[in-house]
Amino acid sequence: MMTSRGRVRPDMAAGCPEQFNFKFLLYTATFPFTARRRTLAKLSRFDGKIIRLCSSAEVRNFLQSVPSSATGS
Repeated sequence: MMTSRGRVRPDMAAGCPEQFNFKFLLYTATFPFTARRRTLAKLSRFDGKIIRLCSSAEVRNFLQSVPSSATGS
């Protein structure tokens, strides 16, 4: 966060001050796209069943269709 810039946050390792620079901004801006590409590449090599849930409603419906013993409840 910008309020912690240059200081060590309590949730960070000692001696590791908060940083904000162009490289970090670029990483955070492109992460969703690069991670998606990596994930899709790995999934293309997976030979099992893939279930793609694209909305909260689909997740809810899927979870309701799974027997409760399978969800750990």
